[in-house]
Amino acid sequence: MQEYMPEKSYLGWQPEINPKSRCKALDWLSQVAEAEGLLRETFYKAVNYIDRLLSKLPNRPVRQIQLICLT
Repeated sequence: MQEYMPEKSYLGWQPEINPKSRCKALDWLSQVAEAEGLLRETFYKAVNYIDRLLSKLPNRPVRQIQLICLT
């Protein structure tokens, strides 16, 4: 199960992404998920996927967070 967890400190080595920008993006994603009637489990899995992706791809520009969330 540990293999599906993101790196714990990935925000520390993302120069443009910080906890505040991540929070704003996930808040937006939560609103979209609610508007579309998605299950909470779907949202939580999406957050896990996003965190895993960002922990493996360093140096993502902050302008790509919403695009990553949408994808």
